[in-house]
Amino acid sequence: MDLKNFEQLGLNQTEIKILKCIFEFGTISPALVAKQTGLKRPTVYAGAEGLIESGFIREDISGKNIRYTALYETGFKNYLISQKRKLAEKEALITELANTLEKTPRPRGYNIPKVTRIEGKEEILDFLYTQTPVWNESIIKTHAHTWWGFQDHIFVEDKEYRKWIKWYWNTAPEKIDLNLFSNDSEIEKTREVQTIDRRRHIKFWKGDKITATEWIVGEYIITIVLDGTHHTLIETRDQILAENLRNVFKFAWSAVS
Repeated sequence: MDLKNFEQLGLNQTEIKILKCIFEFGTISPALVAKQTGLKRPTVYAGAEGLIESGFIREDISGKNIRYTALYETGFKNYLISQKRKLAEKEALITELANTLEKTPRPRGYNIPKVTRIEGKEEILDFLYTQTPVWNESIIKTHAHTWWGFQDHIFVEDKEYRKWIKWYWNTAPEKIDLNLFSNDSEIEKTREVQTIDRRRHIKFWKGDKITATEWIVGEYIITIVLDGTHHTLIETRDQILAENLRNVFKFAWSAVS
C-alpha cells in the first residue's frame, strides 16, 4: 500500500497510520489500533473521526465495545462523494461572498502601484512582444493615445530592440502615436529609423545625456536601463503617477522646439 497516495488525498500521518491498521484487520477495536500503531487511545478516537467523516471506515457501536470496519472500495467512493459535497458547499459560499463583495462600495483611496521587474535581454524582448497588447488596451481605455517619455538612443541602436520597434508600429492601432525626447544620435537620423512610422515623433534633448528609456503608456510607466550586457525593464502600473508624468512631458514637449 502506497501511503503517499493517502497524503495526496489530504490525510495526515496519524490518520494514515490508523487507516492502514484498520485496512489490515478489516474490523478492529480502538484499543487494538492504539496497540498496533503505538498511538494513544484519544489520538486514535480523534483520527478515526476524520476517517469516518471522509467515508473510509465505519464505526460500529451496537455491541459492548466500539469497532472500526474498513470500507475498502466503498470507502473511496464515499470519500469522493464527500469531497464533491464539500466542493459544492465551498462553491456556494464563494458565490455568495462574491455577490456580497460586488455590492460593497470600493474605497477611493490611492491604490498601491503594481511593479513588474524583468532582467535580461531575451526576457525583456519576450515581455515587450507579449505585453504590447496590454499597453495598447490601456492606451485606448485611458483615451491617452500618445506614448510620452524619453529614450536612451542605445535602445534604438540595438538591432533586436529596433526590430521590436518596427514590429510595434506595423501592428499598432492607427490612432496611437509617440512623442519622445532622445539623445542627439546618428541612429535617429538614419533613413531606416526615420521611416519606421510617420506617427513616431522624436525631439533631441539638449540637456545632459539621457541614460535610460522611459515610456508613459496609458496607466503604465515602463523604464528600461541598458548597462552593457545587463538589461533591466521595470513596469509600474499606476494610473495617477502615469497621468501626472504625462502632463509633465506634454508641457516639456510644447516648450522645446
